[in-house]
Amino acid sequence: MANVFVRCAPVRRQLPRIPFWRRGSPVFISYRRSASAFASGWLRDRLVAKLGEQRVIRDFESIPAGVPFIDFMEGVIPDCGTLLALIDAQWSVSAAMADGRYDEMPGEMMAFELDCAFAAGVDVIPVLLPGASMPNAAELPQRLRRFSQLNGVEVRPDHNFCADVDRIVTALRRR
Repeated sequence: MANVFVRCAPVRRQLPRIPFWRRGSPVFISYRRSASAFASGWLRDRLVAKLGEQRVIRDFESIPAGVPFIDFMEGVIPDCGTLLALIDAQWSVSAAMADGRYDEMPGEMMAFELDCAFAAGVDVIPVLLPGASMPNAAELPQRLRRFSQLNGVEVRPDHNFCADVDRIVTALRRR
């Protein structure tokens, strides 16, 4: 007897893009240790509470012992959904960083991290700390000039901090 059940081809439809926070893509926090380490720690703690430990990457907690910083960043940043770039009032790109001589500037790796993010097509959100403003395109090397065109999000270290970070989380969930 012949099989009377005919298997139908599945209906294929275009699904909307799944937000990265549902896919589990991490958020990378890029900052200058010299000026914004405190803010990156507060931001990390709040993001971990909202998104989970596995979805938030900050160098102190994430780089395994003995792994070269640059190797780690080159491997991790392309797999992130978003890079949050913390900008403080004294933020600028040094001449060594502008020329790509990252090894001459230990601890000042933001230009390298932005390079990695832009090259991999990772979304970048500038996070403006108190007194900060977006850099002018003329202040940046050619390969980073598009950073100056991005819309930044302010984070204040007062009673508004949690609400400011919640706005960032909302923005991350919309992507």
